[in-house]
Amino acid sequence: MLFFCGRYAVFGVGLITYVLVFVSCEKPSRIQNSTNQQLQTDVSQSVHAEGLPLPSPPADQEMAQEKTISTDVLSEQQVWESIVDGARADFSAALKQITSMFPSEGARNHARAKLVRALCQVKLDDLASYLKQIESGEAREEALGLVAADWAARDPVKLVNYALSHLDGKDKNSVAGTGVQAMIKNKKLDEVSFIIESMPYSKDRSWAIHQLSSSYGRQDLLGAISWADGLHLDEDRVEAYRQLLPYIAEQRGAFGLTEIANRFQDQDLRRNCIQLAVKALAQNDNLNQAVSWVKELPAKERVWAELQLVQTAADRDLAGWTKYVVEGISPGAQGQSIISIAQKQFNKSPSGAADWALSLPVKLQGDAIVTVVTEWYDTDSIALSEWINTMKAGAVKDRVLGILASSLSRTDKNAAIDVAKKIGDVGRRNATLGDLNAR
Repeated sequence: MLFFCGRYAVFGVGLITYVLVFVSCEKPSRIQNSTNQQLQTDVSQSVHAEGLPLPSPPADQEMAQEKTISTDVLSEQQVWESIVDGARADFSAALKQITSMFPSEGARNHARAKLVRALCQVKLDDLASYLKQIESGEAREEALGLVAADWAARDPVKLVNYALSHLDGKDKNSVAGTGVQAMIKNKKLDEVSFIIESMPYSKDRSWAIHQLSSSYGRQDLLGAISWADGLHLDEDRVEAYRQLLPYIAEQRGAFGLTEIANRFQDQDLRRNCIQLAVKALAQNDNLNQAVSWVKELPAKERVWAELQLVQTAADRDLAGWTKYVVEGISPGAQGQSIISIAQKQFNKSPSGAADWALSLPVKLQGDAIVTVVTEWYDTDSIALSEWINTMKAGAVKDRVLGILASSLSRTDKNAAIDVAKKIGDVGRRNATLGDLNAR
């Protein structure tokens, strides 16, 4: 319907076409004191940027319009206000109006997001309902960002509570994360803790602890540790410390991580501590410090930690770590450590890896040579043959030929037998041939 009051025309939201007709008749006046001024200006700019062609009024109406409307037309700000007012009663209808007003999807998405923001400035409760009616991912993302920023500045506690109770998935994480960041910035940690500890133990509770401890630890590690220690449940403290470990590793190193690991019985947390400690030790290039740290661990964890250290640090000091593997490592970690180094060296240089394997004490060469010869045969058997041909006759060459014959037997038994016949030592040769024939 169209109502007249004096010389001003007031339109229902359903008649936006007529509003646009009036706007096209004359340059719109500006209303400076509107509470939605920024929102309206944004939409106005979008209209101009799109170059939206406005329809001319029918010929038989031109004279009447000139008489009734001269300088008192609806402004673009009033157009936006009418859309927002109408959206409070019928949000889907307002979305359709926006679709008809803007020819490009980018402008439509921006207007949709601004509309959600305007509706949620006073009342946050209907945000989830609005989001369900917006199909565009870009519009949803922008709307979430705008609303979250507004409420994070105004009432971050309400924002976090709303997100955890009414939103799902990425929407929940995004909005609640914004609120948590604001609460940290505003030193409202007691309120955050109250929210977390009043929640049932669930993925949402774990997520909230994760988000807070990660953000807090990045800004103030000591404060974050104090906050984590104040949590009442062991499960909450473990979850908090799990997110603080990278910052502890950065500031306190491996020994600081060990101190944390010793405080908790949670095996996953302890393993995380050891992993980060290994990484920190490897980056320090201090073999003696690493060995000293490993010795302090319980036997079961020590074997695993030694393997992690060798795999991480051996490339940085091959000679030093080789000596450690040969002389100081736990027996349970020695064989796998040798294989690990052999594989990494092979990736750098097959012949270099072979030479490294042959430099080990004879009793430790087996695993290394098997690893290198097997890998080499699978990737470049010709190069492997050429390398073997450069070797002097003797026990070492015979051992390599035996390993090669065993590898060949998986795919070509006749070729394997031909290699075995080249073994110089008669006893070793016959034993190898017998083994091959028995397969």
